Amino acid sequence: MIKTSDLVQYFWIHSNLITSQEGVEAALHGDQLIEVSVMLRNHEENEVRLQLRTSFTSPLRFIEAFNLQYPEDIKKISIESLMILYKNGKAELSITEF
Repeated sequence: MIKTSDLVQYFWIHSNLITSQEGVEAALHGDQLIEVSVMLRNHEENEVRLQLRTSFTSPLRFIEAFNLQYPEDIKKISIESLMILYKNGKAELSITEF
């Protein structure tokens, strides 16, 4: 498991915003709050946006939730991982229709 200081430094190197291969964004606010989210939307006439998000009040909780071994593992966080957190009541889903 990575150290929290290495995680925070990795965020700093990436301007506090890291996007995974599946489009999941992880953002560091200050040195403690980490928000993780993904936005899904259709491109039909009646646009619908789904945002799945969660937040962690400490880097350690973030590391544990996604079982991160290396800082680069952030780029491997999947939509499925967020869905599991949602299923377990640890993430929220917002739906916006236009």
